[in-house]
Amino acid sequence: KAHIAREVHDELGQTLTALKMEMSCLNHDLYSAPDLAQNRIGGMNKLIDDTIRSVQRIATELRPQILDVLGLAEAVRWEASEFKKRTGIQCRLQLPPADIELNREVKITVFRIFQEAMTNIARHSGAKKVEIDLQMDAQQVVLEILDNGRGIVANEIFNKNSLGLLGIRERVHFLNGQFDITG
Repeated sequence: KAHIAREVHDELGQTLTALKMEMSCLNHDLYSAPDLAQNRIGGMNKLIDDTIRSVQRIATELRPQILDVLGLAEAVRWEASEFKKRTGIQCRLQLPPADIELNREVKITVFRIFQEAMTNIARHSGAKKVEIDLQMDAQQVVLEILDNGRGIVANEIFNKNSLGLLGIRERVHFLNGQFDITG
């Protein structure tokens, strides 16, 4: 993922920046063109700007810096704070007193599972409160998330169209872990 993030940033970001520069030159060259051409160029410039921002966001999301700098527990604390700001849903955290040194892939995978679970809560549960309990030692990581929302029903748990839950299952499987969800 780190390699993909670098490639997305370097390759696409540089290409889009060069394209934007070319558009600027074209805009200058077509100064005397009809208003329609000017509007089209303005729209293309906006699209390029939006794409550059998307590339930067994707690259950042693929490689969250906070994990490298502060560790998993603090990354979870930060993400919960951002979640509360976005959704208004209260979060109570139970985190280990000290961050345990974990394999980088494990940290990223657990963090992504956490993000997806929180996204599902925001989208589907109608919850007002979430309790997050992260425990870890050298042998295992346990992440338990409880909310006071509507609850999930059995057919939703195994719905093949539920890409969020499928992604969580796949990530947990990748770590040879265990995933349980109840409503």
